[in-house]
Amino acid sequence: PLRFYRFVPLDALFSVSRLQVSIPTLDQSGNSTVRVAGPAGQPFRVRASADLATWLDIFTGLVIGDSVDVLDTEAGNYPARFYQTVPLPPAP
Repeated sequence: PLRFYRFVPLDALFSVSRLQVSIPTLDQSGNSTVRVAGPAGQPFRVRASADLATWLDIFTGLVIGDSVDVLDTEAGNYPARFYQTVPLPPAP
C-alpha cells in the first residue's frame, strides 16, 4: 500500500498566535478605529468587508506592546463594516 506523509514544523503545532479585534469605535467624521491585541512583535493584516463575502486588506503591521489601534478612514462610506485579523509569519 502507498503511504503519504505530511511534515509540519513543531513550532507550527505549538506556537499559537492569537489576535483579537475590539469592537470598532466611530468618530464624528465616520472613521472607525479597531484595536488589535496580541503578542508583541506579531505581524498581522487587518481586512474589512461590507458584506462578509468580499474582504479588502486595509492595514498591515506589527503588534507594538500588547495592542495597536488601526484607523479605517473608509468606514463612513459603507452602511456596515466588518473586520478580521490575519496573523502573518514573522520576518526571517
